[in-house]
Amino acid sequence: DQDGLYDQDPRKNPEAHLIRHVHKITERIWALASDSTSGQGTGGMITKIQAAQLATRSGTRTIIARGTTPNVLIRLLDGESIGTTFEPTITHLESRKRWLLAEKPHGTLIVDQGAAHKLQNEGASLLPIGILHIRGDFERGDIVLVTDEEQHPIAQGLANYGASELTLIKRRHSRDILDILEYTYGDEAIHRDHMVIFEKQKE
Repeated sequence: DQDGLYDQDPRKNPEAHLIRHVHKITERIWALASDSTSGQGTGGMITKIQAAQLATRSGTRTIIARGTTPNVLIRLLDGESIGTTFEPTITHLESRKRWLLAEKPHGTLIVDQGAAHKLQNEGASLLPIGILHIRGDFERGDIVLVTDEEQHPIAQGLANYGASELTLIKRRHSRDILDILEYTYGDEAIHRDHMVIFEKQKE
């Protein structure tokens, strides 16, 4: 179980150096991994690099270190430099946005001009008062499409309320949600952190 990825096989060459940081998994990294030998486990370094590549593509920093190192997880969380760190190729936010766009929407929210403007120009959350119509049958947590009155796509995101709930609270102020539903999941129909705004179409 190696400390991480080395620039040469450490078993054959005592002068081998541990690679502390990998910003991009290149052909050289794959070559070093294939030359590397691991004393324990199956698949060796190649399998570990494959796992690291999957994680970094999802926006997750990954560290390959020796599992038998005393208190290794605590020391890593404390910021100690142990093993080889693989930096994420995209941020968590970018990864989340890709996921939001990859999923097929379960329904559509048609919004008024004011809401459309705020979404596209101010990065605002979508509030129930801006919703004109609801299409489709979806639950809280489902992905929905947001369009303007002319059916132009504006955004896609996670519904904070289901279709039946939004039907009751559309065109209403957020302060009225609790009175209408007798419970609340918050002021937003879709929170801005859970929404991807499409680029505006050129006139």
